[in-house]
Amino acid sequence: MRIVYTGAFRFPTYDAAAARVLNNARCLRALGHEVSFISWGGKYVSEGLGTGEFDSFDGFRFAISGELDGKISIWKKILRRIDRGGASLRILKSLPQSPDLIISYNPDLVSNVRLARYARRVSAKYANDITEWSDKKELRLVERITNAINLKCFTKKVRNRIVISDYLDSCFGGGNNVVVPPLVDLSGTKWAVARTVARSDGPLTFIYAGNPARKDCLHTVINCFQDMLSGGAELRLLIIGITKERYLEGYSDLLKTSNLHGSIVFAGRVPQEEVPRYYAESDYMVLLREDDRKSKAGFPTKFVESFASGVPVVANLTSDLGRYLRDSETGFIVESNCSEALRRTLERILSLPAGRHAEIRRRVAEESHSFDFHSYTDAFSSFISNIV
Repeated sequence: MRIVYTGAFRFPTYDAAAARVLNNARCLRALGHEVSFISWGGKYVSEGLGTGEFDSFDGFRFAISGELDGKISIWKKILRRIDRGGASLRILKSLPQSPDLIISYNPDLVSNVRLARYARRVSAKYANDITEWSDKKELRLVERITNAINLKCFTKKVRNRIVISDYLDSCFGGGNNVVVPPLVDLSGTKWAVARTVARSDGPLTFIYAGNPARKDCLHTVINCFQDMLSGGAELRLLIIGITKERYLEGYSDLLKTSNLHGSIVFAGRVPQEEVPRYYAESDYMVLLREDDRKSKAGFPTKFVESFASGVPVVANLTSDLGRYLRDSETGFIVESNCSEALRRTLERILSLPAGRHAEIRRRVAEESHSFDFHSYTDAFSSFISNIV
């Protein structure tokens, strides 16, 4: 089967969305299907290309439409919003052979309708890969309306869906669904390095990885660490994905003080390929999220990256995390997303003997295979067999 995967991701390795579609495609390729990508952003946009030429990565052909990135005028931004997905659709139409299946990643209403119509026109099957359901407070009024029409009406008519959580599976019942969390390729050297690096002596290091949004309660984590460090606790917080200056600029109103302790370290943005090295320096990954629709619908990629690196997770339970996060075995469950609950959990962790941390890490390394793409080939095989 010829499959085209398209949508608002930055192929090949420039955001979490690209990592998701890449590993889903690896599952499909392992089943004998030919997968190519039409990405809205990615590798060549900064070089001013993004004109639809096809290149290859890891054996996959891909083209970049240039719809996500680059500095453009206000007028072009308006036109781009009106014509969302249009450039990718034109590349799709120019292919010498029409695909047998089109998979659209998190399409908005306009691109979803247009792609579904094109698929019918060329007798191709059509599927959505759905990883989120935005909370109302994140959207402007017009976006709330179109988002609701897309997800509550149109997407429910799409019969084939790859969904990232049980919550989304329940929202879109009655079709050919497959639940697939973010996946990784554990056979690659990227994650193997992190799993084999020995931890250095010193205070326990906790890592937060990613560009924080208000859904991630990083401010709560920082406030908690600040209080504990000021009280003499021996621990360290490493934050990658944003600089200290950028964080304070956007979120200082959520912090108790902007005069942060020296053991709260901001490493800034790092290339995706270097992320495992930072996990390798850490003993635990910490993640607090609001218990709202967005968190229930999604699945944090950083949780999977932490497990892939053999690093236990300290988190409150949202989405399907409870399926993998077992208290005192593969990490520690925080009762809620408040500072006091995190403090109690951190105090439990700090009281453990050194050997216990190593034991928990071994269990996480074993559990990490739950996110290896090889473990999902059967699920994708059933999905493809039931495509309508």
